[in-house]
Amino acid sequence: MKKDHTALYRLTLRTMWRRKWANLPILLLIALSVFAALVLYQLTSRQEETRKRMVAETEIRCVLTDAHGRSSDRLEMLSAYVDKLMGMRHEMGCYLDEYIDHVHAKATRVLTEPQNWTMCHILDFASDDRLSALSGASVTLFDGWAEDVFQTEQRVCLVPEGVLPEKMKTLTVSWESGEPLELTVIGTVRGGPSNTVYCPFYVKLLDNAYSVFLVESCSFSIRDNARLDEAKEAIYEYFPAPTPASVLAQTTNDYSAQILDEGYRATLTQLDRSIALLRLTLPVLLLLCCAIGLLTSFLSTRGRRKEFAVMRCLGMSTGKIFFLLFEEALLLALFGGIVGIGGAFLLEGTLQVGALLRLPAVLGGYLLGAAAAVIRTCHVNVMKLMKVED
Repeated sequence: MKKDHTALYRLTLRTMWRRKWANLPILLLIALSVFAALVLYQLTSRQEETRKRMVAETEIRCVLTDAHGRSSDRLEMLSAYVDKLMGMRHEMGCYLDEYIDHVHAKATRVLTEPQNWTMCHILDFASDDRLSALSGASVTLFDGWAEDVFQTEQRVCLVPEGVLPEKMKTLTVSWESGEPLELTVIGTVRGGPSNTVYCPFYVKLLDNAYSVFLVESCSFSIRDNARLDEAKEAIYEYFPAPTPASVLAQTTNDYSAQILDEGYRATLTQLDRSIALLRLTLPVLLLLCCAIGLLTSFLSTRGRRKEFAVMRCLGMSTGKIFFLLFEEALLLALFGGIVGIGGAFLLEGTLQVGALLRLPAVLGGYLLGAAAAVIRTCHVNVMKLMKVED
């Protein structure tokens, strides 16, 4: 039995070599199909990874404005609104901090001492554009201090560079409605405003009492972009979308939130469409491979009917003829698959496991079509085959 199989295998190889120029286009078509399947999978995988990174890393900024969305730097908003964003109003059922992150807020007080100075309350350096590198400013913190101190209640401050003696470690400030407050100097600002002292947003007053003050500007980011719609719903509950100034109806909202997600959503929609289109190519490619197998096998066997008739007359069974023809298709699929893998590897440099797992489906589609054509050929009546002209 093993000897018969070996002889049949050798016969298959001799037949394929004899028909090498006819088989070459078929092999190239199979290789092209495998190459396309691998490259398309790699491309789809890259697109999906790009989408994941975009969702995870894109910062969606939200800016608080007046009710009509016209002003964002003169809000005169009570600091209690910032408390909600910072997660300090859970007892009131407000959990906005679950949806937002990187809150920036700024409030200023006019000081009576030092004269003609202002004290700016900030949550971080990004809370005031005058501290950004784009404005030409730079902040230097003394050893042992970090930016996150501005989200605490500590009595510390930044002062303009060169306005205080180097040995002076504290600064006393006062305003009309408050007692003098002594602040520890923890750093300096170069290139910023020359008459502004910066302190933590919630700096403790001397009497340790909490006081509500007016906030000039406030912005924040969405914490998890995957929950963007849920976050927008929660934010709009407290800060509705801006109302057009042309609307005559009076709005009861003093402040609104502009969620700057238009560019993010547009890019995400384009990526989703691209990924959906790429995913659609696999079933189309499988159908194409099946059609290639059916057509090429049918065309290659149609001209060999007299050869099959002689085999049948010599006693070869229909099953062996089927095996002979299907083995040819199988070898062509294997050789074409190797060529396709090699081409994809040269183009991509590396191939993912998921891409290689597509190969059985692609080659299986081709073999399915080939099997259908071979079965049709093998079941033709022998007497009819003998009557076929050369």
